[in-house]
Amino acid sequence: MNHSYNYCYQIYKLFVKRLNKVENIQLKNFQILTALLISLLITPVFAGNDQITKGNQAYKSGRYDEALSSYEKAAEKNPDSGYIYFNKGAALYKKGEYQKASEMFEKAAIKSKNLLLEAQSEYNQGNAKFHQSAKLQQSDLEKSVEVLTESITHYQKALKLDPKQNDAAYNLEVSRLTMKQLLTQLKEQQQQEQQQQDEQKQDQEKLEELIKQQEELADKTQELEKESKNGDSATNQQKAQQLAKEQEEIKKETEKLTQKMEQPGKEDFAKSQAKEHLEKSQKEQESAKNDLKKENLPNAHQAQKKAAEEMKKAQAALSDEGEQSDDENKQDDSQKQVGEQQQDQAKNEPPSEQQQSQPEDKQLDEDAHKILSDEKENKERRQLGVIGDIRPVERDW
Repeated sequence: MNHSYNYCYQIYKLFVKRLNKVENIQLKNFQILTALLISLLITPVFAGNDQITKGNQAYKSGRYDEALSSYEKAAEKNPDSGYIYFNKGAALYKKGEYQKASEMFEKAAIKSKNLLLEAQSEYNQGNAKFHQSAKLQQSDLEKSVEVLTESITHYQKALKLDPKQNDAAYNLEVSRLTMKQLLTQLKEQQQQEQQQQDEQKQDQEKLEELIKQQEELADKTQELEKESKNGDSATNQQKAQQLAKEQEEIKKETEKLTQKMEQPGKEDFAKSQAKEHLEKSQKEQESAKNDLKKENLPNAHQAQKKAAEEMKKAQAALSDEGEQSDDENKQDDSQKQVGEQQQDQAKNEPPSEQQQSQPEDKQLDEDAHKILSDEKENKERRQLGVIGDIRPVERDW
């Protein structure tokens, strides 16, 4: 899993390097668009033009908060300007506020009557979503995949609006490679979670068995206590020693189970509580064993009862964890169904073929070369003017 993540991180660094180059183009684009708008209209008619110019100057100097303030003032006079929303999105993007930036680019695309600006807005939404997805990779892989899917959709829309936008085609293919890696990681994560659930079930079954053994041993001790009042002393002593051995065996099995409750580097309140109760149970088991050896049957019986009680408390803690896990799984399934429905709606725009792939590193290298080769061919076709005949990007995840 670590190897897959490292490979994915290398792709991400390559993508960021590419984005840094593209961002300079973005800045140039929206300055040119703004300048064109000014040249077409008389300055007094385009109210707020001075604030846009001021904001662009602040943006170029890296003063993004100041740029945003100027764009906000310009928006007061031109609330429906797609250019202003675009500029606000660019400043927010530079600040690393990718969700807000994406929202601004979305508004720019909706408000704009210029196909070039709309295409650039879709492209920038793709970039913002890609960054959002990267941030989620460590905390929520499923959400990361969902956001990356949105990023891919925006790149596809950008290419549909402007087939000559080579950067969108490049980023689209990088996103596809990243998607493959994320899905591989996600599958590995799900397998690990399933393995943990299986182990947890085994632990609960083992604990149930130990509780039964401990209670049966307590009953034997109580029965021996009654017999000892009238029975043969030597025979009772022999039986007490045998019960002590049985108690020792139960204690050893309880210790093994307690060790399995320990998970270094991972906090788990339920297992921590279970471990605490099992440790208390072991102390009572040790006391019971020693009392049996001394033929102190009443004390041994009381210690055994306390040991069983602590084991039941541990069982309750693990059961609560299992119920919580089931609830989370149901919630995840519900969210997944909603996500799939949303993705089905989005598929009306991009190609709809969908299948999961788990390539090895060698296969990924082959895919990368194939992507570069395909993009080179697409570029040549675009240069020849065959705009309407570009092959759609295949979705193979």
